[in-house]
Amino acid sequence: MRVRLVAVALMLAGSLPPPSGAVPNVPVVWTFGAMERIDPTTAAGASTDAVISAARGEFEPFQIGVRADGAPLTGVNVTVSNLTGPGGATISSSNLTLYLEHFVEVKRHSPYWGGPVHPLAGRWFPDALIPFVDPATSQPPAGGAIPALPFDVEADHDQPVWVDVFVPRDAVAGDYSGTFTVTSDQGSAGGAISLTVWDFTMPVGPSE
Repeated sequence: MRVRLVAVALMLAGSLPPPSGAVPNVPVVWTFGAMERIDPTTAAGASTDAVISAARGEFEPFQIGVRADGAPLTGVNVTVSNLTGPGGATISSSNLTLYLEHFVEVKRHSPYWGGPVHPLAGRWFPDALIPFVDPATSQPPAGGAIPALPFDVEADHDQPVWVDVFVPRDAVAGDYSGTFTVTSDQGSAGGAISLTVWDFTMPVGPSE
């Protein structure tokens, strides 16, 4: 009995973590490919690792899903690290451009000739990309109707974030690794970024 009372006292004092089920809500994060689409209530995926490949001079994207599981998230931000590769070679985080995906409501779809209902028919589509940083000023965009950061996520809803990775034309070929971090007023979560840089360079202009 005495041990139980001491444990409760320590928990109330913040010396022990709260029991299971009482942990404050934290972001649930996962990664998925550029060709996938989620709606506002898609179930979270299992992987927190973004695995991509690209040539020098090429852009290659991936997406990060942020889910508020059971309770809202407020003050959410997403950051990425530098990518470290062979022999300590580095691709700066400034080559990774992040966008908030804004859901657009589509009340009437284009005709689908394969049947009466389009297989991807929904009402909300993550279509507009709002940059975290204004490329003209290198600062968060100001004066827009929909700010990118910080953002909130409703309870049991998702917010996708688009990440464009640009491989510099002088990058060393090989495997690079880094991380992404999702922070909020309720806690933080994150995952890994793995990039393979192929040993050739995309042409500056079209070849034909």
